[in-house]
Amino acid sequence: MEKRIRLDDLARKHPYKVPEGYFDSLSSKIMERVEQSSLEKQPDEVIFKPSRRWWNLATSAAVAASIVLIGALIWITLPEKQGPLAPDTLFSVSDEAILDYLEAQDLDFYDLASQEVILKAFSQESAVIHFLDGVDEEMIRQYLNEDTLYDETI
Repeated sequence: MEKRIRLDDLARKHPYKVPEGYFDSLSSKIMERVEQSSLEKQPDEVIFKPSRRWWNLATSAAVAASIVLIGALIWITLPEKQGPLAPDTLFSVSDEAILDYLEAQDLDFYDLASQEVILKAFSQESAVIHFLDGVDEEMIRQYLNEDTLYDETI
């Protein structure tokens, strides 16, 4: 069976003793040691103290990092401009889809033909010949002989 220790049964004596008058002379001893240690310091001993140059360098680095961060955020969040479509892109679109789009936009062939971009594209004879390649010559003659063409253009 274990013997239990009761606090009331323990002796009430302090294990450590302070010498007589210790606290009376403590403050004067501390002051003597502080003065003695300050006199013993070597004059060439260097204590790290941030210089103004270091502070300026740190401030400049922080400003530069902030500018780079703001620039990166602007670059990432700005929407991209859509450039002109490459010629290859429109080859994959069917003629029917283009015609449906033009009809939905309420544009006809004559409206498109009067656009400056189209006029410049067909200003060279080689461009016209390229687009007429594969068209039946008889069909072109028949279309040119029709009176409707001249009536609409005049």
